[in-house]
Amino acid sequence: ITSPPWNWREEQRKLETQGHDHEESLYQLRQQLVKTYKLLATFLADWYYLNLDRNYEPRLLQLQADFPPEWLTPPLQLLQNAYHLNQATVGYEDGERLLELEYPDTAGRRFDQAVNYRPEFSQAALKQGMAWYEAGRYTDAATCLAALVAKQGEVAEAWFYRGLALADLGQPQEAVGCFEKVTQLTPTSYRSWWQWGKLLEALD
Repeated sequence: ITSPPWNWREEQRKLETQGHDHEESLYQLRQQLVKTYKLLATFLADWYYLNLDRNYEPRLLQLQADFPPEWLTPPLQLLQNAYHLNQATVGYEDGERLLELEYPDTAGRRFDQAVNYRPEFSQAALKQGMAWYEAGRYTDAATCLAALVAKQGEVAEAWFYRGLALADLGQPQEAVGCFEKVTQLTPTSYRSWWQWGKLLEALD
């Protein structure tokens, strides 16, 4: 994080021009230095604990009113990125454990947290759609997985579970298209061939 050099003499002249006497202007300058050290100390503490504890919430986020906005953009960006990464990781790991314990609805909410913190977290979006499907929330599963394949069309598992969800929603034509896509991406996916054939037979 870089910052331009601070010309404290120029700042002192500005303060005196505004009517502050010599002692008052020096006091104001000292206050600015105190704020700078406070910002630096808070940032370093936050950065340390964010790398130590995934559940740590940066204190600098709570102290924004104490500092001029132009001071905060670079350090806040770094801290927010690290915080969001931590929260996404925690949500994803919790979701996986909950899926193993067969709590798909709760797992889906934890995967949703991961995606909210990191929209590009495609594996969390996939697991969210799978969890919604396992929980019987077929509309949510289809919607979630549609968003994923719109961003990354080559995720075969997303197409497969979207096909299952659409079939359970009574939309066999759309489901057939999903299973056809899976067989193109993974020709040895026998379960997709089976689902595809079953739906085609039902449509006949």
